[in-house]
Amino acid sequence: MSISVHPNPVSDKVEISVSPYIHSKLRIEIYNNFGVLLGIIFDETVEAGENRNIEYSTTALPSGIYYIKVRTADGDMVRKLVVVH
Repeated sequence: MSISVHPNPVSDKVEISVSPYIHSKLRIEIYNNFGVLLGIIFDETVEAGENRNIEYSTTALPSGIYYIKVRTADGDMVRKLVVVH
């Protein structure tokens, strides 16, 4: 699976780009620095090779470090996200 999170650091809106290698359920979650799940950003089934660009507003989040977890049948990938206001 291919994944990118940009811009990083972010102040208002982040774009998460994902392209899974197999037909799979795609779930994107955001966690705080303590590992607490803050929310589900995306939760749908996608086709193999389908590029998904998901925008997520970070304006309600305080400045700090967060983790974006992308889950598919291929496995999980985590990316660090820094929010600055």
